[in-house]
Amino acid sequence: MPPTVNGWNADVTTYDYDPEKAKQLLAEAGYDEANPLSLTFNYPVNVSRPYMPDPEQIFTVLSKQLNEVGVETTPQSNEWGEYLD
Repeated sequence: MPPTVNGWNADVTTYDYDPEKAKQLLAEAGYDEANPLSLTFNYPVNVSRPYMPDPEQIFTVLSKQLNEVGVETTPQSNEWGEYLD
């Protein structure tokens, strides 16, 4: 979240991108190649927000990172009003 958005907190805990650690945590939670985690990834279309200027691009990047560690994603896009529901 950029500093210009209400709620910005410079002290929030951040985590480095670590695919191997993600795979380890997924395995500890019972997910692996034989039993993959599958998520519906919902994102809005035709809207730009200060904290999410390009929702489809954000979905593309996050989905790629999730797929790299074995999490299957199913995209579901909605208009802003539907997305909020």
